[in-house]
Amino acid sequence: MKTFTTRAGWAFTGLFGLCALVSVSQIGIALAMLTMATSVAPPTGRLLGKYSVPKRLLIRSLIFCSAPLVSLIATDPAAVEVAAAPPVQQVAAAPEPAPALEAPAGIGLSRAGFQSIFEKPEIGFVFEQSSPVGGQPRVQGTSENNLVHVELIGPDNELTQATMIAGLPNDDDYALAENSVHLTGFMHLASPGWDGGKDWLRNGLDTLASTSDTEIQTAHDGKTYTLSFSEDLGFVMLVVKPAG
Repeated sequence: MKTFTTRAGWAFTGLFGLCALVSVSQIGIALAMLTMATSVAPPTGRLLGKYSVPKRLLIRSLIFCSAPLVSLIATDPAAVEVAAAPPVQQVAAAPEPAPALEAPAGIGLSRAGFQSIFEKPEIGFVFEQSSPVGGQPRVQGTSENNLVHVELIGPDNELTQATMIAGLPNDDDYALAENSVHLTGFMHLASPGWDGGKDWLRNGLDTLASTSDTEIQTAHDGKTYTLSFSEDLGFVMLVVKPAG
């Protein structure tokens, strides 16, 4: 028991060290520092998995990095601005327009805002077109470790839904730290102008980790944020949809 406490504590200390990098501008730098930290780990390099940590307990590893990692994926204002959908151009209405289907409500965010950030070489997501959903175009992205997936539904300039699924591996503490970075960055891009967004994410993860709840939800600025946990499948999912 003492060995477990010491090694697990060492792993979490490494994660806390990563979280302290509030002024870092690139995720690659932070992950490189995590690599250097884990280079002094026991030969297995799998501190948590060796002890078969329950999936719900692994959520706490995401909490450690949820608040101060905003700067790792979107540090400058341009990164946030590109996520916001461009203003709709006002066009004079044509006389007696033909009836048209009402466009689905959007979340005020553009596909490029997410894709351009997560496709950066230091982050390494790969995106591809997928089959439409409800007549809406869909793009899916996957992280380099194949444990984090992003789904973006809707037109290029006005998404109707954005989703991230982050796996909770119990045999790879480095991948768990990476997934924490991706989840926090996704929340940051999905909630421009919401100062309490990252706090809600951290508190939601804490609730999922410490109670029997499997879903937390809130609404802000016309969007609904749903954070859920699947113990059977071992992942945390964050979904952003229009409110209402």
